[in-house]
Amino acid sequence: MLNRGLHRSGGPVGSMPIMMRATFAAPVSLPDADKTWANHILTVEKARSALQSATQAVGANSSQVEISQASLTQAKINLKNVQVQSARIFELDQKGLVAKAGVDDMRADLATAESKVAGAQADLEKARQQLGDKGADNPQIRSAIAQLGGGGARSGVDRAARAIAR
Repeated sequence: MLNRGLHRSGGPVGSMPIMMRATFAAPVSLPDADKTWANHILTVEKARSALQSATQAVGANSSQVEISQASLTQAKINLKNVQVQSARIFELDQKGLVAKAGVDDMRADLATAESKVAGAQADLEKARQQLGDKGADNPQIRSAIAQLGGGGARSGVDRAARAIAR
């Protein structure tokens, strides 16, 4: 594989590798390769953005679950307080020591406190449903990860590699 001899100019030629039957791919037009690469970069950035948005959405939904849980706890505490007060008022009513209007107000307060507990329970359940699965099992996050590492970004890499190989 080495050829030693004289150069056309008459000077000695050192060693030079000679490859037999070497094939070369047709040159790739740089604008096409640049476009393909730019599309790939755009696809990856969109996928990263989708993952970040999904992560933030899950975080926000987690916060909503915590807020709803706190609201439920507050509603239960308020209900317990109203139940204790209403028991006192109802006892005084049986002895005839309280006006009927006070008893009616206490019944209304009790009903309101019970409905607030029911509403807080419904809000908590809704927040849990909106949150969905936690972590990587969450559909929003799974979809964003698939775009980043699966079909979306990967196909962009493949297209760029095919364009350069042409």
